[in-house]
Amino acid sequence: MLQDSPLLASIAQESVPRVGTFAPQNLSNTIWAFATLEVHNLPLMHAITGQSLCTITQFGQQELTNTAWSCAALEWTDMPLLMAIAGASVQRIEVMSCQGLAN
Repeated sequence: MLQDSPLLASIAQESVPRVGTFAPQNLSNTIWAFATLEVHNLPLMHAITGQSLCTITQFGQQELTNTAWSCAALEWTDMPLLMAIAGASVQRIEVMSCQGLAN
């Protein structure tokens, strides 16, 4: 897998103080990108987790599933976040698509 560790470290470092301004899609896309590259950046993961917990009610189906997948891929077992994702998903299960649930 192609990885540029200094670049990814720089992206994470610059993202952490800005995570509070990220929309749900930005949060889920960022953690997804790092998970896809199998990059564990704890400060970034903590920042995304904290902001995600604050905005979980604004997450759509795609953000919920991408964030859940990313946590699994990174073996990031932040139980408050995972419980929040589960709770938000259960509340919306009737309107979620089959594709969304399968993601």
